Amino acid sequence: MFDQWHARWRCLRGKHEPVRNKVRRNGLIYVGTCRACGVAITKRNGTAWKADPR
Repeated sequence: MFDQWHARWRCLRGKHEPVRNKVRRNGLIYVGTCRACGVAITKRNGTAWKADPR
């Protein structure tokens, strides 16, 4: 229970965590799905995961 709440709190602060087996590479950008909230997220090399603005 605490883990789910903590994960959702991280999402609200903009620090998403991907489902590792669903991460794909799209050119220089990695695309995935957030483990806690299910939103599409992207990551450039060397940066943090962020919600996809599209």
